[in-house]
Amino acid sequence: MPFIDQPHLDTFSDLIFLIDDCYYFNVHQAFMCTRTEYFSALVKNHFNEMLPNNEKSTMILKHIRKELFLPLLYYIYSDECQVKIFFF
Repeated sequence: MPFIDQPHLDTFSDLIFLIDDCYYFNVHQAFMCTRTEYFSALVKNHFNEMLPNNEKSTMILKHIRKELFLPLLYYIYSDECQVKIFFF
């Protein structure tokens, strides 16, 4: 994923998603909210998942693993999807 592990991108992010209580993803609220209705509703309504933070809003995402969230985040930012095909 091209935007993962690039600290300079954190400078302009304004929202943090916390996954599995240990993975922090710095994202851009305007971008996430305009790309998906789900994240727009989640951010606007907060759904009681917001943690207090002085600099950036931190939102806990429950019931999703990092391995599933990364491809979703990649799609939202790049408009490209990588699909693995398994043959049985």
